[in-house]
Amino acid sequence: MGATMIGLHQFILAAIAFGCAAIWTIGFWLTSDYLRAKARLLRARQTRKNPEEFSRQTTAYRLWKYGISLCILVSFLASLWFVSNEHLKLSLESFEDGLYPANDPDPQLACNKTYPLQDKTVALYLGNSRISVPEAMFPWPVLKAQDLRYRKPIITLEKDKIGRIAIDLDVRSKDGRLIARIERNHFVLNANNLMVKHRPDRSTLIVIDQDGNEVLNLRYLNPHSIHLLGQFYVYGQNEPVVFTEEWQSLGKTLYFSGVCQSYSSDKAMMFFTSGDGSGSHEYDGPGGTRLTP
Repeated sequence: MGATMIGLHQFILAAIAFGCAAIWTIGFWLTSDYLRAKARLLRARQTRKNPEEFSRQTTAYRLWKYGISLCILVSFLASLWFVSNEHLKLSLESFEDGLYPANDPDPQLACNKTYPLQDKTVALYLGNSRISVPEAMFPWPVLKAQDLRYRKPIITLEKDKIGRIAIDLDVRSKDGRLIARIERNHFVLNANNLMVKHRPDRSTLIVIDQDGNEVLNLRYLNPHSIHLLGQFYVYGQNEPVVFTEEWQSLGKTLYFSGVCQSYSSDKAMMFFTSGDGSGSHEYDGPGGTRLTP
């Protein structure tokens, strides 16, 4: 049943089946007629004339009894490892899954010394820049489009159902089609609008579009930090938003690098893309927060 459940991708049922098999097999062995016969023979040979011989026979009996039980238990643990490995393999190959926090240290940026992270603060690393906010201010709309016809924030940090920090993000191609959507760390990828998807582990998602551009490189560093790189388009502008390790751009006219920006009030909780630079600002928002080193 366990092997069948693995084939059907029912991994919890597979683990339960292997567990039941292990419990039944150990119980069968410990209560078997074979062991009972050995125990009766051992009691019949018990003698005070040669206690050393009786001690050796008792040790041999116990090794036989519990050694086989241990072998069964090891087989069960190996089955659980195989189930877990197959589950992980399927998750990494899937176009729908979740991101889970790793145990990576926070990146060592030049601006960390001047603006160290405070307690109970969540950090979003955009290459060599860092933006942080207290957890009490969640959900936090990090980035919005300058064109106010698109009301949904492009990047939002919030908490998932069990209280972990989570990211919401839409990654679009130049023609406006969705490549990837992440909601509370659960992602869905458009297999028809990407070329390659990499999942080296359950904390990382790398997506390359049909033109060979790395549009998303997301790493859930640890329970309080997320690292984001990418190149994707937003509504209302022709230039992409670009996050690299060396510099970051919110459009044609807004660049920054090596920034550590901390928000302690809701006066400047979000920043905006730069717009398309066409000169038509009918739907522009109030202007973006300009991040400077």
